[in-house]
Amino acid sequence: MQTTAHLQHHGGSTTAGEQVEYLLQGLEGGTDASCAASAYTLATMCSSHHPRQATGPAVNGAMTGRFLLRAQGGLTDCVRLIEILAPESRDHALVYCMMGLLYFVTLDRENADAVTTPALRAVLHVLQLDDAKHWTLVADATPSPTTVVTPRARMLVKKKKTTTKRASTTPRDDMEALLRLEPSFRTLPSLSLCEIVLGILYNTLLDKAESHFGVAAAPTATRVVETRKQLLREEHGLDIIARRGLSSVSLRVLDQASYLDPLNQAYLVTHTAVLPTLFQGLLIASPMADDAEQYLCALRLVINLTHKNADACTIIANLHGARALTTTFCSLVSTSSDFDLVLLLLSALINCVELDARNRADVWSDSKHLVDHCMGFLTQHGTVSAEDVVLRGSMALFLGCLVRDRPADANAVRQALPNQSFSLLLASLLAFAKLHAHIGALTPEILATCVQVETELKRLEGDKTALSAIQAAVAGPDAEVAAIYAKIAAASPPRSASPPKRPPRPSPTCPSTPPADAFRLQVHRTVEVDDDSDDLSTSRNTHRRTPTVSIGQRRPTPSPKTPMPVLEQVDDGDFAVTDADPAHRRP
Repeated sequence: MQTTAHLQHHGGSTTAGEQVEYLLQGLEGGTDASCAASAYTLATMCSSHHPRQATGPAVNGAMTGRFLLRAQGGLTDCVRLIEILAPESRDHALVYCMMGLLYFVTLDRENADAVTTPALRAVLHVLQLDDAKHWTLVADATPSPTTVVTPRARMLVKKKKTTTKRASTTPRDDMEALLRLEPSFRTLPSLSLCEIVLGILYNTLLDKAESHFGVAAAPTATRVVETRKQLLREEHGLDIIARRGLSSVSLRVLDQASYLDPLNQAYLVTHTAVLPTLFQGLLIASPMADDAEQYLCALRLVINLTHKNADACTIIANLHGARALTTTFCSLVSTSSDFDLVLLLLSALINCVELDARNRADVWSDSKHLVDHCMGFLTQHGTVSAEDVVLRGSMALFLGCLVRDRPADANAVRQALPNQSFSLLLASLLAFAKLHAHIGALTPEILATCVQVETELKRLEGDKTALSAIQAAVAGPDAEVAAIYAKIAAASPPRSASPPKRPPRPSPTCPSTPPADAFRLQVHRTVEVDDDSDDLSTSRNTHRRTPTVSIGQRRPTPSPKTPMPVLEQVDDGDFAVTDADPAHRRP
């Protein structure tokens, strides 16, 4: 039974692989309609849903078309077809199906890493054409054929009305129905070509996602993603995405494009209207149940854009965005238990008020119940769970940044705290930093912010000690070694620009140096005797003559043109330099 099942599985995989190869060959040649049909069939095999109307062979969950493309070398052909697509001269249905196919192919991390720069440039070209309504203008410019109404035509029309109509769909409609099974496109009112391209961009910009088959991303994935983010900015993809409606898909793409990328962050702040659009629409009110995911994506984007960016904080201050976020936080702090929503709201508020005094004043302008809500939040999340430690630490950071350079507000917060002291906030900051250090997420920026807030709160308490409890708590062996190395490096003299010169060699005329003729090169040879006494047939003795060299008077120093006389002595054939007789030394 096991052998039969194995053969059945192997045969199904082989058939599916042959079907993939056949569909790829159909995509390389044929009309636009046939290519669109082949693209839809291949996308069906690459999908994880496998609808019943699929015409391809059955593929199990572990052996999808995405894996078959990668295993049999078809992934390279698929990417090459995208590179040579030339969308400006192809039918809209074909481009729609090809983009849908690429979306399903890039759902795997390994496949997304294989997308080349020319292929991604072709995808961005499709986005530009769709934004310019290229296919709509082509359809309007195409003249419709003129028809002549004849009696026979009237009879055929009348006969057609009496026949039963059969439901027929195009590959484009089938592809849209297949894409709507994906969670990313399920809630969209209309699934346009732009939305599919955004889905492809999101798949290719992910740098930490795990593969469907459990294989970790390649070490070079980060550099590849950085190159793609740069290409998205240079090809004006950020402008097009920001100019169109900010749906959940577009917000996810902008979030990935601006994550840890200061250039894209600055570009979105200064060259697009993303922040005004968000704070005048989606973020102006509390999130509803139907747009909760979109609200979270918007908060992540705001956190990216306001990270150490004074221009973004100025735009938010002009729009009173910090006040809107504070109102939303106060309305949700006692009713909502959504960890992600509360944490993202606090993170966005920290970025807004940390370096901008106008945002701090804007938050305090509507502070009727702000302190009460914050104290209730600290009491509500007073357990030792990891989530509560993160939330209390974020609240301590928010309050510490909020009372910066505002003595009256700092006094109001201190009076509302237990024992009229900032001890609770300091303890929350310490636990927050320890947790981040334990899980390896304590970046230098987070540590610097925590230490700065700790120092300011201690100064308000009258404690002017220079030692930081957070730095002492998170300092490990590596930090101690680094401090020792820094002291050694500071004490050691600086490196010279040029390497030290070697001391000059002593001159031959130096009196301490013996002359060249004070040394004699002697060749030692031995007398080899081979006594074959055991051999009765032959008896051979080999004698080598040892030349005798008499030691006479001192020879003159040889010039480069005259050979140096050599003294020979019996030895094993090795050369040895021996000192001459002391009587022959130069006085």
